[in-house]
Amino acid sequence: MDRHQDYKAKGDEARQKASLQFFETLGQLSLLSEAEVHSIFTSASRKLLSVHNGWDNFHNEPPFADRLLKLSRKNRVPETAQATFVEAVVTAATGNSYGVSNAASPSYNEMVKSFSPNEVKLMLDLPKASTLVASRINSNSGCEKRFRSLVALVDAKTVPTASKSLYAKWVPKP
Repeated sequence: MDRHQDYKAKGDEARQKASLQFFETLGQLSLLSEAEVHSIFTSASRKLLSVHNGWDNFHNEPPFADRLLKLSRKNRVPETAQATFVEAVVTAATGNSYGVSNAASPSYNEMVKSFSPNEVKLMLDLPKASTLVASRINSNSGCEKRFRSLVALVDAKTVPTASKSLYAKWVPKP
């Protein structure tokens, strides 16, 4: 930890980045500052979105989805990074008009199942936002169906009271 702080203080970005990867590999992000953990989560989320929106995305997404899953399994997503995290996971899991990355879907499903109440609220608010995923959900029946399937993965007990009506709207009907 002392070396990590020294790297930061000296502005040694290469070693600081390697040090952050070391803490990530050990699953010890809790030892880092909230700002550093925020940066790790938002960076991993943005990279996933970038790959998802890129060429040959269905083949390239799995390692990025797996990394984000591993991060979220071992560490609490900082509240400041939750919007970026949720948007990335839901956008990639909802897919596009061609479908979704089948190899990455298990990672997305596991992350959605473990969403905190605030993350569930953020997810349920996405279709009415001005985002790519909102556009896809509202204009493509396949994306809407996949979004509904994601909502079905959410444990009803984790849905905040203020979001219950949105949950009821999106949960698939039997």
